[in-house]
Amino acid sequence: MVIGRAGSATLDDDIVTLFQLINKFLVFCFCAELGTLRKEMHEVYYIMIKIGIEIGLMLSRLVSNN
Repeated sequence: MVIGRAGSATLDDDIVTLFQLINKFLVFCFCAELGTLRKEMHEVYYIMIKIGIEIGLMLSRLVSNN
């Protein structure tokens, strides 16, 4: 899972990466709700930022394809 990769990544690769990030974020939230996760909040914020970057990459690829 690499964000900001160069080369010929396809939109399908971007979608897979986005869903992997969302899945990781939801696991963090679920574990935090159960009280079993003692992570810092910056880890959750970091994942949210990566999700935003991935959405931006997908949108820029869609715009450049049209």
